[in-house]
Amino acid sequence: MDVPNKFTVTTQDAYNYAASKVFADQQLCMAIKLNGRLNEDMLAKAVRLSMDFEPVLGCRLVEDSGNPYWERRGDLDQTAICQVVETSLPQKALESFVNKPIHADVDPLVLAKIFREKTADIVCIKMNHSACDAGGLKEYVSLLSDLYSMLSTCEHSSIQPNLGRRDQSQIFQHIKDSRTLAMKGFPRPTWTLPQKEGNEPLHSFKVIPKSQFEAIKKCAKDKKATVNDVLLTAMYRTLFAINNTKEGNPMMIQVSIDLRRYLPDRRAEAVCNLSGALYVALERKMGEPFEGTLVRVCAAMDKLKEDCPGLESAAGLEYLFSQGFAYMEKYMAESAAQGKKYNVTFPLLSNFGVLSKYHFGELELLNGYITSPIIYQPGFMLGASTFNDAMTLSVGYCGQENTKKVNEFLDDYVAELPK
Repeated sequence: MDVPNKFTVTTQDAYNYAASKVFADQQLCMAIKLNGRLNEDMLAKAVRLSMDFEPVLGCRLVEDSGNPYWERRGDLDQTAICQVVETSLPQKALESFVNKPIHADVDPLVLAKIFREKTADIVCIKMNHSACDAGGLKEYVSLLSDLYSMLSTCEHSSIQPNLGRRDQSQIFQHIKDSRTLAMKGFPRPTWTLPQKEGNEPLHSFKVIPKSQFEAIKKCAKDKKATVNDVLLTAMYRTLFAINNTKEGNPMMIQVSIDLRRYLPDRRAEAVCNLSGALYVALERKMGEPFEGTLVRVCAAMDKLKEDCPGLESAAGLEYLFSQGFAYMEKYMAESAAQGKKYNVTFPLLSNFGVLSKYHFGELELLNGYITSPIIYQPGFMLGASTFNDAMTLSVGYCGQENTKKVNEFLDDYVAELPK
């Protein structure tokens, strides 16, 4: 097996790595509960094999004086990339693992940990956002489950590296006149969820049960909307109330979009970052019912989706990175400083989508969810993932002094949603 020693850092890799210094810890985790116990040695071997099949995942990022590249690690066989924790408090141990950062220039880009109960395992797969987004994480866990299942029937294996493209060219080739789509600068941030300065990395979660999620889907269908439209409507209404927003001021929310939508079978050539962004502006109308706000959200989103949604932001990042990594870092650092000065950002809604019913050998999933990155103040992100028609909401933030505010947001948010 011939694995190259160096790989290109893509535009989105560079952006997410730079963002880890000023905006967020830039890590994503998928936690899955299985209906039995894994073979931990087999899972460790599957993780190690995955780093050969997707060779960038076996790399560290080298900055090289503003010319970053991925370089294969020489210590992969000596690094603890998969560990087991025997615990009577698996959720507490899991949260401690989730909240501990990994750094693309030092730590492995992938870590797995098994939290072992008496008869079943909770597994958490942690990945650095510099290497992949939530869509890439879902593809990676599918790969990992396949490798584990293969090892359960065949002890010996031969892996050929997947050298498929990881950059945005795989999208642009499917879009006519894609070079004309670059954004003319980013819009101005207008607000956030008010928070205090904090340091301790934390997460808060809220589960929307199947019964309420069915009501959300029914509302979307009845109003000719998407589930995302309903989620965005509730986010606007909750932030309007918390901020006591006045009428007549268009407030901006960023909505993430998976650019794999433009690819055949919605699959990238390799595990990678392929996310775009839509910027939605909406004014508050006092006394407006949920359905009224939803109609206006749908109209705004439909307009943004008229012409290759998400590709303007993707092309805009290409332009930013074409000016050099140092320029990108400086631009982002200045944006972060402005956000702190005026206490505003783009509140972000990211629907990570539906988790597959992965099989690890004969073991099946009982539950699963994806966690949001930990966002530094004044930033704010609401993440959502769905498994078996139950939705888990996730907010990553800094400081116990903000826990009450974040939990109140989640409670108010769920109260806004259809029931």
